[in-house]
Amino acid sequence: MIRLHKVSKIYRPSKDVKVTALDNISIEIKPNEFVAILGKSGSGKSTLMYILGLLEKPSIGEVYINNKLASQMDDRKISSLRNETIGFIFQQFNLIPKLSIIQNIVLPAVYRPGNQHQKVLEYGQYLLSRFGIMDKQNAFPNQLSGGQQQRVAIARALVNKPEIIIADEPTGNLDTKTGVQIMDLLGEIHRQEKKTIILVTHDQQIARRAKRQLFLEDGCLIKQ
Repeated sequence: MIRLHKVSKIYRPSKDVKVTALDNISIEIKPNEFVAILGKSGSGKSTLMYILGLLEKPSIGEVYINNKLASQMDDRKISSLRNETIGFIFQQFNLIPKLSIIQNIVLPAVYRPGNQHQKVLEYGQYLLSRFGIMDKQNAFPNQLSGGQQQRVAIARALVNKPEIIIADEPTGNLDTKTGVQIMDLLGEIHRQEKKTIILVTHDQQIARRAKRQLFLEDGCLIKQ
């Protein structure tokens, strides 16, 4: 479970300037929920994603992950909790050009203590097979289509078997047909693997795939 209690995020780009990106946000996301965060550019949805994903700490308030007060942890503990619990899918794919597809997929597992390389490799290959791109495991990112690269990015997000998947505009760089296929895949993962999925998007049609929608405006939660 994820819980934010009275969270605000304030940036100070200069001594005399204060920007409130999030203002007094309280949210509870239950296990196996599929939630969409909606908002226009500048609404605060990216900042909220960073805080939910333990990539940033709030200026004020508390962040709980599975009843652990993550917002008070030191950087090492936060990094460990994030790597164990959360997988990320980004609009830009963020694949490393010089690594093969299978190397990109298993990369997050390198930073998780106790992982056995062979088992991780086999699981990565299983994900490639499941997503219909097993024949691409030794290819490089620039040899794949956008839809194939996003499937690789989803496999990479799953390789550590996280409880939570955060998807930031996962269809933003894809054509409509491929975007529908990617959302179908995320829906399948949610149903079959009981993952909590947090979808960040400005597209209301995409957001309708989620069971619940959170609307942000000027850093405030206006509907949930």
